[in-house]
Amino acid sequence: MKKLKLMDEYYNIKKKYNKYIILFQVGEFYEIFDKDALKCYKILNIILTRRNIGKKTKNILLAGFPCNSLNNYLIKLLSNNFKVVICNQFKNKKNIYRKIINIITPGTIIDYKLINNKINNNYILSIYFKKKYISISILDISTREIYTCQDNNIYFIKKIINSYNIKEILYKKNQKNKIKKNIGIKKNILYYSMIKYYYNYKQAYENLLVYLNIKNLKIYGINNMKLSIITLYVIYKYLLNNKINIIKYINNIKILNNNKYL
Repeated sequence: MKKLKLMDEYYNIKKKYNKYIILFQVGEFYEIFDKDALKCYKILNIILTRRNIGKKTKNILLAGFPCNSLNNYLIKLLSNNFKVVICNQFKNKKNIYRKIINIITPGTIIDYKLINNKINNNYILSIYFKKKYISISILDISTREIYTCQDNNIYFIKKIINSYNIKEILYKKNQKNKIKKNIGIKKNILYYSMIKYYYNYKQAYENLLVYLNIKNLKIYGINNMKLSIITLYVIYKYLLNNKINIIKYINNIKILNNNKYL
């Protein structure tokens, strides 16, 4: 099926970010296509129509809104647990083209105009099970603070998780059943399976030193907390993978104490 160049651009991005809503700038509007449009138009209270892409081709579903109203619509999408890729339009001497300028998920809102419209801070949780122990690290992206702990007391871990407004959970591939058994699965939380390669302690330790620009982790009191070092590293990798450029500003790591929760 032959598509217009514009739609080729769109599908190239959609193929890579299949589970995200793609906001695709066309002139003064952000357009949403195909299944994304069908998912979003009622939530955003916008009209669903079709784009004409050729006589021999079935017209594609389309919805859209003005670029200057982006924040209003982003709040609605993020509040409904959608992950969003924003593609802006650019122009050179020969062509008009689009490229990704931002990736936003419910737990990675860093625009204060959006944060101020949220009732509560949103948190990203990284969790890792190893033998009888569990580690969790929790990032508050609005304050750039990370909290961490590792323990064999599941009651303590559950109390912590339930005390935060968790929007996203990062877990090691094949460990979701352990989350289901020990913590429980909630419909209003997004779950991300992270590749096993990220859960290597030596790699995690060395990379955290680079990210934090320090010589060792004693300054944060986590030098011997191997599982916490891994869950912290996974959060950093997730932010990097999603182009959330705040790594250098995250330097406040706090250990969660069970005296507060038990």
